[in-house]
Amino acid sequence: MLNKKLFLTLFVVGISFYFCVFHGGIATGAIMSESQAPFSDEPGKIDFTQTDPTTAGLNLAETRLKQGLMQEAIQYAQFVILRDKQNHKAHGILGTIYALTGQKKMAEGELALLKGVNDKDFYAELIKAMLKAQEGKFKEAEKHMGLALKKEPSHPVAIYYSGSLNLAQNNLGKAEKAFKDVIASNASFAPAYAGLGQVFWLRKNAKEAISYYQKAIENDQENLIYRRQLIEIYKSTGQKEEESKALVEFAYYTPGVKELYLRRGLELLIEGSYEEAIKLSDKLLGIYKRFPGGYYIKAAAQVNMGKRDDALGNIETYIKSGFGFPRIHHDAGMCYLALGEIDRADEQFKTVIAIDPKSGRSFVPMTIIEQIKGNYDRALQGLRLTLSQGESPYLVHYLMANIFMAKGDKNNYQKGMASGKEMVPGVKQEAISFFPAGKEGKKLAEDRNLMMIFFLNTWYDKAIQKSDAITKLYEKDLFAWYYKGLSKIAQKNPQEAINSFNQIVTIAPDLFSAHLALGQTYSQINDNEKALKAFNKAIEINPSYGPAYVALGDVYFQTKDEEKAIQSYRKVVELNIKSPDAYQRLALILAGQPKSHDEALKMAQKAIELAPQNPFSLDALGWVYVQRGELKKGIEKLKEASSLLPQDPVILYHLGVGYYKNNNPKDAKNALQSSLNISTSFRGADQAAEILKKLSK
Repeated sequence: MLNKKLFLTLFVVGISFYFCVFHGGIATGAIMSESQAPFSDEPGKIDFTQTDPTTAGLNLAETRLKQGLMQEAIQYAQFVILRDKQNHKAHGILGTIYALTGQKKMAEGELALLKGVNDKDFYAELIKAMLKAQEGKFKEAEKHMGLALKKEPSHPVAIYYSGSLNLAQNNLGKAEKAFKDVIASNASFAPAYAGLGQVFWLRKNAKEAISYYQKAIENDQENLIYRRQLIEIYKSTGQKEEESKALVEFAYYTPGVKELYLRRGLELLIEGSYEEAIKLSDKLLGIYKRFPGGYYIKAAAQVNMGKRDDALGNIETYIKSGFGFPRIHHDAGMCYLALGEIDRADEQFKTVIAIDPKSGRSFVPMTIIEQIKGNYDRALQGLRLTLSQGESPYLVHYLMANIFMAKGDKNNYQKGMASGKEMVPGVKQEAISFFPAGKEGKKLAEDRNLMMIFFLNTWYDKAIQKSDAITKLYEKDLFAWYYKGLSKIAQKNPQEAINSFNQIVTIAPDLFSAHLALGQTYSQINDNEKALKAFNKAIEINPSYGPAYVALGDVYFQTKDEEKAIQSYRKVVELNIKSPDAYQRLALILAGQPKSHDEALKMAQKAIELAPQNPFSLDALGWVYVQRGELKKGIEKLKEASSLLPQDPVILYHLGVGYYKNNNPKDAKNALQSSLNISTSFRGADQAAEILKKLSK
């Protein structure tokens, strides 16, 4: 009989999952093939506007579990619990997956909830079987397994796990039969293939073992446990060429790699490098079986390139690949909106709201679609609702004001803009006096609102196109110039951004936010002299505006004028502005001055109080602890900061120094080298290189 430790290894080999990773809101792990959608004649389709989302989500969670798609099952189960905290079946599904993946405490938590409601159903018995098996209590496990199978004799997860129990007890024939029974009813159930791979490997039949592990990987590409086991078989049997090939493939599926590729694809979209974005997506779609983000990147690039038919095809595939996840439908809606496919866009946004009624991010574009259709009162009514959902009052009033313009209601337009004009901070009332009537008014109102929707959803080229249309109609429109400038910054085109902000300064010389934006753009290109001039001008116009002092301090800090930097940051504190930025920066500077360590700690703690989950607040506190010699506390906070912002070179540098001071050379070397791989121009890069040199001796 196999021992307990080996059993745990084997059952985890059978199944694994990874949570869906979101970047810029795109679900990169949530993929469903056309054959997997259970509730409609049309593949991949569920009409969430006609079906109760909780019921639909629960059905999807259970279906995905039976298909062996644990990642998706857990997402749908969590979605159900968000809407219905006491949904026992959803908790049972979660508990089953936690038990399968070795997360014992989490599984026990779900089981305790089921026991608390006297729930002795299928999932409760299945979870008990798994937990008892992990304790090596196989007889008790088999008892609970029998009860579970009695309740649902054809459930693939139960049959699969009965095979795992037999495998753990070296009953290879029974295990083989169970795994094959699962595959007979569900040919894509990857864990059963992995179980068969283990059976044949224990029988020393490497050829069959390899074949089954390859099928397991084919159905669950991202399961690294399957890949490791296959590599081990290749290594043990001397198949060096196959081992080398498998190791190369393994690298693509290392956690975080796919997400890095996705981030790069999104960056290319933002920059307007559409051909390159499509090439990258094609490459990744050829590697990853589950990569809906690739279809979104292609679709968005093709929309911007005017390749309408290609874009429509990829939008459809994107929806099918992640149907039921709000972000998928929102992004598809934005693609359709950018194409002018108003009805299709509306359908997608309505699907998001049906799934998640609190999703204001999709509700707002729906109201603008009503505006485009000429349903002004419905649009206004919808926008008023978003105010109760936590949307920015400035944004909502800006959008509403423009709808009043389309209606020809000048009085309400001006009332709305009294708040909405703060979408460009500091705009004066006279600057929004232009009020064209008739078709011109409707066109300006529509372009303004679409410009804002596109900008807020990172469709910067589309935002720029709308801003250009606005200034063609009204050359002095400050909103158009401002958001064009911000879009150009996002696209890493600082000179054109400077041109836009200079246009604003020409139109409104006393608009402090324009000078602030100019300063920030000059700072990006390291023109510190012009940046300081612009920031000081912003402060001269509005001496109580804290962000201007923060920006000014940042330039002084970058130019190593720490005294002036401290003065600027202290000014923010004096103004009693509840912004963590000044406290973070003060903490970092003061941490480098031994006599100021106590004050540095107070500043870092204040930053945490204002923004407890902000990675820069955590970094500041961690760095202060490291400088104070409280290394364990410091490393803990810096690791937390790095997990939230893994590509920040300064956080990695601070973490590396913490490890170095704590006599952990291996981790210190990894963190410091990673920081320098990202950038060599941050404050501390020289020290990072110096420590690395010492560690390499």
